[in-house]
Amino acid sequence: MHLNAMALEETEQSLHDSADGRADPEAAERLNRLADSMTETARDIAARARDLSDPGSPRP
Repeated sequence: MHLNAMALEETEQSLHDSADGRADPEAAERLNRLADSMTETARDIAARARDLSDPGSPRP
């Protein structure tokens, strides 16, 4: 799970970089929103991975 979160964060950065190079501001905004969504997903995955590795943490 940690590797998945790291891969999503790398993809997120790539999307932000791609957005920076767009001449179309609407396309850039869409890419930035998608990248931000991926960041949230990566954080959720990382948190779940931590919970799984911590036997004392409550399960949802």
